[in-house]
Amino acid sequence: MDQAGELLNETAVNNATRIFTAESGIASAALFLMAIIPIYIGAHRSIEALKKSLEPENKEDLQVLSPQDVAMFPVYASCALFGIFVVFKVFAAEYINILVSLYFFGIGTS
Repeated sequence: MDQAGELLNETAVNNATRIFTAESGIASAALFLMAIIPIYIGAHRSIEALKKSLEPENKEDLQVLSPQDVAMFPVYASCALFGIFVVFKVFAAEYINILVSLYFFGIGTS
């Protein structure tokens, strides 16, 4: 009990004496901008794409999902999740980590 109390006091002191520096402000601003800018750009691009798709000359290229396609989405999703479950049950975590690392390495280098 005494050890837990000391740890809580040490944590409280460390958090209370945290000082705001210019470096932490720059890092926080950078993270904020890296989150907000893609959202802003994506929102404006989606509005432009919507306006373009609603023009009369683009109506013939409009693709619509059939009710059968929509009804099959949960089936496909369930099969995909079950497949992932089976892969995690059959293979060791080390092999899955290697596979995921290679996948992201391939994406990052292409």
